[in-house]
Amino acid sequence: MNSAVLTSQSVSGSASGSASGLINIDKRWMRAAIAQSRRAEGRTASNPPVGCVILDKSGRLCAAAHTAVGGVPHAETRALEMAGAAARGGTVYVTLEPCAHQGRPRLVLMRLLPRGWRA
Repeated sequence: MNSAVLTSQSVSGSASGSASGLINIDKRWMRAAIAQSRRAEGRTASNPPVGCVILDKSGRLCAAAHTAVGGVPHAETRALEMAGAAARGGTVYVTLEPCAHQGRPRLVLMRLLPRGWRA
């Protein structure tokens, strides 16, 4: 399973500046996303159980979600709805690369990119 960290900055939004500090911050938040995904295990139909954590541009948690029962909406969609405007310019930790296929639900990657992140 591939995971992704999308950020509006060249690194994952840390005041630390050291490489090891950034890695520790990324590990912390990816673990939080994994914990979210575990809450969905066995309840997402044919979709994988995905977790998503969103930090605002200051590095504070503003949303945490997992794939809904039945597989939709996806974790990223739920987290974006929870975070609202606070997500703009922040960092997303997701346990599976955001889907980029056409169809239903609406392309998750296209919901993320306008928020100021780059892949």
